[in-house]
Amino acid sequence: MARTAEEIKEAKHKQYMKHQKERIETERKRRIEKKEEIAKTKRKYYVKHRDEILAERKQNREKYSQKEREFRESHKEEVKAREKKRNHSPVKYDSWASKLSPFYPEGYIRRDPDNPEMLQMKCQLESCNNWVTPTLSQVRTRLACIYGSHSGNGYIYCSDECKEKCPAYNRTKYPKGFKVKQDYSRDDQPQLRELVLKRDNYTCQREECGKSLKDNPNLKLVCHHKFPINEDPIGSADIDNCITLCAECHKWVHEKIPRCSYTELQCSKKEENQ
Repeated sequence: MARTAEEIKEAKHKQYMKHQKERIETERKRRIEKKEEIAKTKRKYYVKHRDEILAERKQNREKYSQKEREFRESHKEEVKAREKKRNHSPVKYDSWASKLSPFYPEGYIRRDPDNPEMLQMKCQLESCNNWVTPTLSQVRTRLACIYGSHSGNGYIYCSDECKEKCPAYNRTKYPKGFKVKQDYSRDDQPQLRELVLKRDNYTCQREECGKSLKDNPNLKLVCHHKFPINEDPIGSADIDNCITLCAECHKWVHEKIPRCSYTELQCSKKEENQ
């Protein structure tokens, strides 16, 4: 039975595609082999001329560094103005969000609604709900403080007023209102205690307990620091370092949790004062 023109055309197309696939696969294999051969030749050349290559690289680095120094020296004002402009420019979300997110609770970092490319953060002061568009200099300083290569905390605020209100602003060891001679008492920071209790809905945060001031009007709640105050005094002003516990659970924590017993804390304090 004779084939129709369409069947002949389809058969030719299949044969052509089969030939094309074979040709493409052959070309791919040839390129891989050639690539491996080139890499092998490069390795042999590097081993044979290693000292010359390293010396040339060092010379190029020194040459580039010299040119850069000369340029900076001859264009001081221009370079200074450019760096100042760059440091005071807002940061992009895609570039910095992944670096900051591990150190902030969910919802503290977002894209700028008016400019989605830019990053925004909540003001560090807990009672302030304003959003800040941080500059490159602010973000770099904050990360440097987190990683310990810069002193202080580098918190980012929306205004100078919030800076002054924050007990941890511009402090390197002890927060505002902290009295060392009073045995690291939590009563030194009543505002922090109220913020923590309010955040936790006046409820004990230990899973086995969950008692609430709403159900127990006479319940005594305590603002407990996750990391001891005598180990990190400046951290005592950080709301994220605090948790709400009832008096019974607070006593249980200091009796059962390692390094949280009152004896260990007192010994640690004596060693610090020696």
